[in-house]
Amino acid sequence: MAVTNVSFEMNDKLKNQMEEICEDLGMSMDDAFQIFARKMVNEEGLPFEVTEADYPVDEKEEKLKKACAIAAAAAAVCALIALIVRLFHKKEERKEERHFWF
Repeated sequence: MAVTNVSFEMNDKLKNQMEEICEDLGMSMDDAFQIFARKMVNEEGLPFEVTEADYPVDEKEEKLKKACAIAAAAAAVCALIALIVRLFHKKEERKEERHFWF
């Protein structure tokens, strides 16, 4: 049977965690992927339930989401400060209007 190489990206932390588990089980990552592939073919689908927590995390996308959230919070703070400044100026204007000159 012909053999082929399969290559894909995985973040370092996940890879290291998987290597440790495989070592504890007495197998290589290659063995684990071979078992997974065979199981998936035998069951004609994923051999387990997948939840949202199982999906790969795009670290760049996560950083972008956090940056956007920070920018939105900063914009909200700026809007609040602008509102406070406007209210302060209106209060000062009212004070000036109340002065009676005799």
